Amino acid sequence: MVRWSGYAKMERALNQTGRPIVFGCGWPFFFWKDGKKAQIKYDDVRAACNTWRIYEDVLGSWKSIASIIRYVEENQDVLAAAQKPGGWNDPDMVLTV
Repeated sequence: MVRWSGYAKMERALNQTGRPIVFGCGWPFFFWKDGKKAQIKYDDVRAACNTWRIYEDVLGSWKSIASIIRYVEENQDVLAAAQKPGGWNDPDMVLTV
């Protein structure tokens, strides 16, 4: 299981600064258990993070971008429910060519 406590501590420390900060977490998609992608508890993730990764790293190819779009399409019910004010899915789709 992912050690949520470190992310929660960081979230509290950032909030104590009194400055508006967006805390992005890159680990949720990469959490595996027993060789299989683990079920992600997005409520727990959203409690500590403002954004979270939902798919693999984007590569500089259309195939990579298409796989991200396909994943979002196939999982849109779960992903849409995960987002709330102040918490957003991050498909990692910023590319420079």
